Amino acid sequence: MEIVKTIIPHNNSFVEPPIPSATDWLASKLTSIFQLMFQRTSDMSVMHVSCLTIACVFVFITFILSFFHLYFVLKYVSNERIRNDMYALIFMFPVSLL
Repeated sequence: MEIVKTIIPHNNSFVEPPIPSATDWLASKLTSIFQLMFQRTSDMSVMHVSCLTIACVFVFITFILSFFHLYFVLKYVSNERIRNDMYALIFMFPVSLL
C-alpha cells in the first residue's frame, strides 16, 4: 500500500482500518452471506419457497437415483461397449439438472 501512497497524492485524512484476522474476516463474510440468503427468502412468498424446496428435493432424489443406476450398471453389465453407452444415459439427466 505504500507504493500506491507514493504514486497517488493524498491528504492523510484517511486512516486505514486494521487488517482483520482470517477467522474474523471469514466469520463476517459468512454472516453477511447468511443474512442475504435469509433476507431474500423472507421477501419471497410461501408458495415460491415451497416450490423451490420441492424442486431441490427432486434434484437431490435424481442425483441419488443416478448413483443407484451407476452401481447396477457397474455390477451387472459386463460388456464394456454397452456399459460405456449406459454411462451417457445414466448421467444425461443429472447433468442437465446442473
